[in-house]
Amino acid sequence: MKELLKRVEAGETDESTVDIAKMMFRTATLRSGFMLKDTVEFAASVEEMLRSTLGIAADEPIEEEPELPEDEGQEEIDADEDDVSDESAESEEMHDEL
Repeated sequence: MKELLKRVEAGETDESTVDIAKMMFRTATLRSGFMLKDTVEFAASVEEMLRSTLGIAADEPIEEEPELPEDEGQEEIDADEDDVSDESAESEEMHDEL
């Protein structure tokens, strides 16, 4: 905050200063429980900040994820559902004991 204030008072309102101020306002808005009007712009600014921090060029294309065969993806979903149903059954047994 102090560094941002120094920049503004010194008249150094470059693009990064404006971006930081906007990000701080938007995150404060979200933390206070309010909704943002433009979530797409917020997501884009977060992505831009992450790319900058990680040293990834803004115009670098996003790699496509390889598609899994349908049966492999379904097996993972089925396994996850089994885990959830096992936990549910254990919870019911504990409840019955009480």
